[in-house]
Amino acid sequence: MKIRYLLFLFLFTTIYVQAQDIIVTQYGDTLNKKIISSTKRYLFYLDSTYYGKYRVKGMKKRNITEFKMNAYRVDRNTAMINQRALEVMGNAFLLQGGLQLSFLPLFADSTDPSSWKSFLADLRIGFSYNVSFHLRMRPHSFIGVVLDDDHSSAFSSKLDLPQSNNTLIHLTDVKSTIGMFYLGPEYMLFLDSKKFTHFFVLSGGFGFARFNWNIRPGNSPSLNYRAAGFGVRASISKTWAIGRTIIIGPNFKFVVAGVEDEYHNAIVVPRINLGLSLLLH
Repeated sequence: MKIRYLLFLFLFTTIYVQAQDIIVTQYGDTLNKKIISSTKRYLFYLDSTYYGKYRVKGMKKRNITEFKMNAYRVDRNTAMINQRALEVMGNAFLLQGGLQLSFLPLFADSTDPSSWKSFLADLRIGFSYNVSFHLRMRPHSFIGVVLDDDHSSAFSSKLDLPQSNNTLIHLTDVKSTIGMFYLGPEYMLFLDSKKFTHFFVLSGGFGFARFNWNIRPGNSPSLNYRAAGFGVRASISKTWAIGRTIIIGPNFKFVVAGVEDEYHNAIVVPRINLGLSLLLH
């Protein structure tokens, strides 16, 4: 029984992507297109140009008299493009993750000790990761939520820590970590090219941000600086399809946090990231 069910499902899927649909407009036009998805107000279909390029277009349902699914069969090449378009542009959601090298613009004064300058140089470079889930609103637009976390660390056996009163604190075996956390809603623009094998992904949003800087000397209490507030995040990716469900490519993003500490001191912390983005659909 299970074998018969799987065979039926395979045949149905094969026939669906190899069949073309018909859309009849209220103006009397008949369009032989492949329907990709539908919303309450729009019907989205696959359109082709004279130059061999494909794109997903939308039409208001009030301008459609009727449409018929699987009206006639198409050639193998068209069926393959139909299948790619349905898999990538017709799915309901996208799950995205990424791993990046991060840069925090921490710079010492020219008069600061060399040990402190070297310490900050190590803290500038770290790593970040992000996970997001987006629901499709239209073929090229998504809305969702993103979690972004960033870390960097440094160690110094002997550190001269400058103070605001122009004095130095001499510390030994110092470990330090900087963390920046972001969580918020996000809008994603998902643009396709090369017959649905290449994609340009642009996303952005604003949400909650938290900044934490911890310095732990070897035999002394930890020094902690914490601040929280508002953050802005933007990301750009150029990706390629690998198989039927994986999209991967380089990613550039930045997160800017405007936070306030317990003493009501406001600071702005920018972070720049470059790495790899992975999308599952």
